[in-house]
Amino acid sequence: GISLALLFICVQSIAILKVVDYLSPRATVVTESAAVRSAPSEESSSLFEVYEGSEVLLKRKESGWSQVKYPGGLTGWVQNQNIFHTSGREL
Repeated sequence: GISLALLFICVQSIAILKVVDYLSPRATVVTESAAVRSAPSEESSSLFEVYEGSEVLLKRKESGWSQVKYPGGLTGWVQNQNIFHTSGREL
């Protein structure tokens, strides 16, 4: 009985994590490279580059820019024209 209860809890946990992952908005970089900036502006400093095919998590949108989170925790702003929304809910 205990092993079945533990198995049930594990399966439920995995299902919940899968739903959360499915609903997380994601985008793929569609240009050769895109500068990730400190603020949603061309004048703001460039923090790092993301390259074509890279997947990023979308946090929010603001006037032609999207705040993205790169795997590893790095966060910044990318112009919307450089990314394509691929999955999850719309922002």
